[in-house]
Amino acid sequence: MHDRFAPSIRHWAWAVAALVLGTLALALAVRIANFEAIPISRLLRDPNAIADQLWYNGLIESAGILTMAATTGILLFAASVVRSPSRMFLAGAGLLTGVMVLDDSYMLHEQRWFVGIPEHAAFAAYAITLAGLLFRERQRLGRTPILILGVSLGFLGLAAVADFKGGGWVNPFPKGTEDMAEFMAFQFWAAYFISTARLTVAAESAGS
Repeated sequence: MHDRFAPSIRHWAWAVAALVLGTLALALAVRIANFEAIPISRLLRDPNAIADQLWYNGLIESAGILTMAATTGILLFAASVVRSPSRMFLAGAGLLTGVMVLDDSYMLHEQRWFVGIPEHAAFAAYAITLAGLLFRERQRLGRTPILILGVSLGFLGLAAVADFKGGGWVNPFPKGTEDMAEFMAFQFWAAYFISTARLTVAAESAGS
């Protein structure tokens, strides 16, 4: 009897997790609305609808976030189904990408008053985390399209330089360079990690 209902129980465990996470998110929204003394609708509706803006405002920004969010899901799913040593690499990359999605979506590194982390410290943390993941996976990186990740990191570097301010630096880049470079970095980031996840799952399936 227990064996018959085991799959159903596991599925409902995911439903309970969804309920808990959804409830926590809504509770947080209510708490923020009360703290800031704003209507709860400000946190529930689309920003363009609230501001009565045109639908394409933030078009590229939203596309980049969607790309990275999809990459997060693919990496974490791949990590959940493989049993090879690359599992931790996929899981770590998925979590790192997820944090980057949250950061970019909610401008966490631009709201130091809220999280207390300077922008460049956040970028340094990302770089150190990625370097650690790549070092751990170094023996298998040759079997991945690592040059694609190199292109992504190049665009991220360009975005960081274009965004740099202070110290007498005269920024030579036209307005929008940072955002365009970041968008392209996200596309190549997704291309590398989705391809790597697919290769890892396929290799394990072929060997089983």
